Amino acid sequence: MRYYLAALASLLVLWQIAAYVVNKPYLPPFTDVAMRAASDHQILLRNLASTLARIAAATTLALAAGLACGLAASWLTERTSANLLKALILLTYPIPHVAFAVTAAAPTPNIWMSF
Repeated sequence: MRYYLAALASLLVLWQIAAYVVNKPYLPPFTDVAMRAASDHQILLRNLASTLARIAAATTLALAAGLACGLAASWLTERTSANLLKALILLTYPIPHVAFAVTAAAPTPNIWMSF
């Protein structure tokens, strides 16, 4: 455990030194970041809550879809489920992989801020 703490302390010291060497706004010192996080803890907690709500919703939807697909695949014959799975995979071929990355990184409306 002490090695992890030593590694973390070393990383934070290197961050602080790099921030003073670079001296640019895109690399603030760790002490400034820690003080800002402490002063803005309400905003951070609200954003953490919305992020955790999104993770819970996505996990619930993924589990429901996976369970439904798994049950459907077990009830169907092997040939039928293989053909359905092959069709689903073939339907995704025309979609470029970059589109998935852009969709995942796209900003979403802030619908979870009602907490």
